[in-house]
Amino acid sequence: MSEMIYPDSVEKPTPANLPEFVPFACGQLRASFTVLVQTKIQDEYVSKVEDKTKKLKKSVAVIQQKSSSEELEPKSVVIESDFDEDEIRITAVTDTATQLVGVTINRCVETPRLLLKIIGMCVPFCPYLRTLTLQRCNLTGPIVYEIAKFLPESQITDVNLDDSPIASADRNYYLLVERPSKLRSLSLARCSFANIDCELLFAQLEHPHPASKTLMTLDLSGNFISDTGAHIIGICLRSNRSLQYLNLSGNQITDDGAAHILNSLIEFPLTADEIFRKKMRFMDYLRMKRSLYEKFYKEVSTTIAGKNFDEFSKASKRKAPIQVLARGGSKELIATKAEMLTDELVGRYYDPFGIEETVYRDKYIYSIGNMSLCCLNLAYNNLSFLSIKKLLQLVKYQYNLSKHSGTGLLYVQVEGNNLPLCQETFVLQNWLEQAVLMRTMRMHPPKSPKGRGKK
Repeated sequence: MSEMIYPDSVEKPTPANLPEFVPFACGQLRASFTVLVQTKIQDEYVSKVEDKTKKLKKSVAVIQQKSSSEELEPKSVVIESDFDEDEIRITAVTDTATQLVGVTINRCVETPRLLLKIIGMCVPFCPYLRTLTLQRCNLTGPIVYEIAKFLPESQITDVNLDDSPIASADRNYYLLVERPSKLRSLSLARCSFANIDCELLFAQLEHPHPASKTLMTLDLSGNFISDTGAHIIGICLRSNRSLQYLNLSGNQITDDGAAHILNSLIEFPLTADEIFRKKMRFMDYLRMKRSLYEKFYKEVSTTIAGKNFDEFSKASKRKAPIQVLARGGSKELIATKAEMLTDELVGRYYDPFGIEETVYRDKYIYSIGNMSLCCLNLAYNNLSFLSIKKLLQLVKYQYNLSKHSGTGLLYVQVEGNNLPLCQETFVLQNWLEQAVLMRTMRMHPPKSPKGRGKK
């Protein structure tokens, strides 16, 4: 590759400047591949979490329009002027303030692990970086491992690996959601994702794993998920309350698999194992809270005792700190402050099978179902009229839970299946429209007329 030469008088690039540092580091390490880095300016960064279908396309269009504009050509930076078919092309997307917000690698025949290591060095120094895209690339298990390694130390919220299947037998997509991170959107469309991958990935999305509280959109379209994988997804959705968008279009799911998913969105009885785990989670929460309370109580006691001791020392009234604490209700003050610090750190306790999410009837505990998933795409599978009837039953049930804070299903796609033209399809569409209208009115209630006082 052509190595960039930096004279001693020129300041060498740092990891904070990813577009320049990546080619520089590759040259210094004598990498066997050539890198082409190009910057493009984006008017406004739009996350896929806000709108997966519409706003993402608008964002891409803006990038293409700006990059072809003569007005912005002087601002574009192209490093490594030599170009051939074997070059690795990296697009660095910046906002109007020249802050790096996205990194894209496209059509890479062989993705080097060293390249991801170098990008990982830069990621902690890029506080505005939100998207990482590797499209149409041949990946390996170590590549996914390198991405998963720097995700927890980054501000990245969107990872897109569309059309980038792992070539080897080491299929480890689950590593992307194994550790706590800020990841909100994950796209694995057309990645040869199979049932075994579902088992590993969705095990990390069950409550109380870290990703079960953060990941909001998941795209698994165009893969090889069958009813076995759908059953695993349904088990995960029983406890997951973060996922809002799930795309399963273009898979091999039949009515049986769809029923497993839809049954988790409607009322279902808790199993003995789910009840046991619920109790254990609450006991763990109480133990952690008690431990933190005792720790804060000692710290606050020591701080106040030392402060009061210094005050008495200045007045030549040296009394033991324990005597000072016994005066004027100081113990109650310490307990109150320690409790406030504990509550601030641990937060409000929440469980998907808590009192607000369950009902007790006929000596059984029932969950009201998953009301968080609002967009479900089951297009181009192997569904029949039975799934339409199940969907209609589900939408009616969730609509009647109008007082619940969750949205319930608002958007469903089923085209491309073997479905007859029937009245139930139109009824389902009407119910979904009513659900959207009810949700809108709940978020933006009509204002009361002004100027009408009491007579």
